[in-house]
Amino acid sequence: MENDTLVAYIATERARGVTDDNIHTELLTKGWGEAEVLAALGGNIEEATAAAQALPGVFLLLKETKDTFMKSLQFFTTISLVLVLPMFFMAYATDAAKSGGGFDMFGGSALLMPIFVILYVAVIILVSPTVFLALAHNELTDVGLAFKKGSTKMGRYFLFSFVNGLIIIGGFFLLIIPGILFVVWYAFVGIISTVDEETLTVSDALKRSKSYASGRWWAIFWRMFAGFMCMYILYILICFIVGLIFGFLHISGELTNTFSASFIGGFYITTTLIYNFVFYAHAKSVRT
Repeated sequence: MENDTLVAYIATERARGVTDDNIHTELLTKGWGEAEVLAALGGNIEEATAAAQALPGVFLLLKETKDTFMKSLQFFTTISLVLVLPMFFMAYATDAAKSGGGFDMFGGSALLMPIFVILYVAVIILVSPTVFLALAHNELTDVGLAFKKGSTKMGRYFLFSFVNGLIIIGGFFLLIIPGILFVVWYAFVGIISTVDEETLTVSDALKRSKSYASGRWWAIFWRMFAGFMCMYILYILICFIVGLIFGFLHISGELTNTFSASFIGGFYITTTLIYNFVFYAHAKSVRT
């Protein structure tokens, strides 16, 4: 789209009742630069360029995350529900192992624990690229098609994330500080492996992710830490409230609590993936 077409697109979306915040997020996920989008939304080029030099604050990123989830509520709810059972099986087995109670629910076989871990990891490796691809291409309606496309990226996403994980772990063994640096520099490697060109190597993805954090390490670190902490605290709070309600209704128990925590956890994981992508889109647009 040329600039005139971009302005016309924004006018059409506004006429449909779409808010400027949602238009802004959608255009960023499609690859438009921050300054260009802000200018087309009504500001002048100088003001838009100046505004684009700084990343949005944590609460604005959280708001965009919430708006994105609510805009495609059915899609993201389905994604979240896919995560529930793998989380439940692994959590239940882990709790049973810690308490020494065995695995009575699953026939008493401790060998099932690795199976639950593999199942959980496999689902995460499927869901993550599915969400990232759907957001990148604004394909947030057909869940089946989204999973089909996401499945083609599973191997690539796993490889890039695995190498990235080894680098970060190695950094923590080197007096911890390098590991903290690597967490921020390589925060977007998983997303890049999924949504960027197929010819990109792991080394290219590492360099590209680091370039998005170049000159703004603390800004990236703070938004990562504060954003994920806010969502985690909300997750704990919701679990606590649900636990109180179940207790009041006299339906609480180990199995019930584990399932409710897993159910809420599915939405928590989906939300963190959206937050990570929204953050990535902003960090990339500043460098574009």
